[in-house]
Amino acid sequence: MAIYRHMTHVSQKEVSEKWLRKIEELSVSLLAAPKSLRVRKTLVNELLTDTERIMLGKRIALIAMLNAGFSSYAIMKRLCISFSTFTRFAKMLDGGGYEHVLAEIKKLQEQEVFWENIEKFSRAGLPPLAGNVLRPSLLNKRKKP
Repeated sequence: MAIYRHMTHVSQKEVSEKWLRKIEELSVSLLAAPKSLRVRKTLVNELLTDTERIMLGKRIALIAMLNAGFSSYAIMKRLCISFSTFTRFAKMLDGGGYEHVLAEIKKLQEQEVFWENIEKFSRAGLPPLAGNVLRPSLLNKRKKP
């Protein structure tokens, strides 16, 4: 399967705040409603482009890796992100942002497959570089003061 990486398109036409709230509520309700993971995956695949899914996945992986203490170098290299993206997320996280995302990530980390999934995502399906599964204890961690 070819993955096309195009910029996501956002219309220049403004939508009222009222409609934006309704659209957001509908979107969240639609994605949260199905009990089946398979159905939720299907909905995400039908609604989001490859680029949008990659962007969302990178954000989640970046927050998880920052929280786990990975070094800036390891994160930027593994996720192929810029320093400015890394810095923006690190500042937000250091300022107490992403608390709900972190709570859900912590629940997922209790499952053995969490870091394996991050590894697969960061490699875009390619085999491991050195045979090691990506885990916080195996990569260069960023020093926390």
